[in-house]
Amino acid sequence: MQVDTVNVKARMDSMGVLQLHERGHNIKNLILREREKLRQNLRIIDIRWKKVGDTLATELSTLTKQCRNLVTIDLSDNYIGDSGCRELASAVATHATLKTLNLGGNRIGDLGAATISSMLMMNATLKELDMSGNDLKKVGIQGIGGGMRVNTGLTALRLVENFFGDEGAVELGWALSYNSTLQHLYIRSNDISNAGVAMLSSGIVRNEALRSLDLGDNDVSDRGATSLADALGNNTVLRHLDLTLNEIGSDGKDALLDAMDFTSWSEAMGEEYVLALVTCLHPRLGGESELQSILAVPPNAFKKAIMSGKKISPGEKQALVRAERTAKPAEAKLLSVDDDSPLHRIIPHCIHRRQRTVLFDGLQEHAQASAS
Repeated sequence: MQVDTVNVKARMDSMGVLQLHERGHNIKNLILREREKLRQNLRIIDIRWKKVGDTLATELSTLTKQCRNLVTIDLSDNYIGDSGCRELASAVATHATLKTLNLGGNRIGDLGAATISSMLMMNATLKELDMSGNDLKKVGIQGIGGGMRVNTGLTALRLVENFFGDEGAVELGWALSYNSTLQHLYIRSNDISNAGVAMLSSGIVRNEALRSLDLGDNDVSDRGATSLADALGNNTVLRHLDLTLNEIGSDGKDALLDAMDFTSWSEAMGEEYVLALVTCLHPRLGGESELQSILAVPPNAFKKAIMSGKKISPGEKQALVRAERTAKPAEAKLLSVDDDSPLHRIIPHCIHRRQRTVLFDGLQEHAQASAS
């Protein structure tokens, strides 16, 4: 049951936080009486779990447009619905300072999501958006995904417990293919199965920004884990993966842990040093003898093979052998790992292994190795 907004009272504290308070003023009157004070000092609107409905959302959208220093709006669990979402999205679309918007648990459906899509297309300052616990299905996620394709500001998106299934995961996969700023995506508890994960993985392959992905409490098994592993073999940016409360067996876990073990290096190095270092430290590519022949291998093809985590082909092996046999003394010295060699001196500065983590059934495992 929604609260009668005539009796909704609020006040702003000395820190610029607006909250409902029994000793405050009726919120509509408060906006009228203290318009200038709010416009100058309001930083946070924190009205959670009150079920105040869409009428209050309309009042707050008017206030949002006027406040030049507002950075956070938290209206979670207020049942503002599609109409309240439309009012707020319109206010946020052109807002220049707002960083965080939480509209979780507000009975927002596909119509409301369409207004969020328009907001994302227009706003480049909002950093965090929470739409968890609503009623977003394929069309709603399609709208939000469309906004994410062109958005250049959002870094964290929460869509937990919307139960949009594989169809929604497909839309998010497309969005990830185009988006270049989102770093954290939370899609726990959405009935996503292996098919949805496969499409999501296709977006991860192309994405160069996403650092953490929460896929917990879905319907992912070994097949879905393998799809993710294939994607992560070509993605060195994603660092944290949560797959708790899924049905992933030992094969899927091993594939993911193997894929998330990667080597990173300084792009400022010359390519011959990069390839030599990666060949030396990559677990799949053999011993030091190959260092002396690396310069003769086509750099782009070989580097791509290394980054994808695949074994080098027989043809590439033959190229290595031929190059090793014909290596000039100067090249051999350049790529040696003796104590006084250039390669030995730059290894501590230009090569390191970064830790990546993956969660299975509440347990955290690290895919990490140290350079040596």
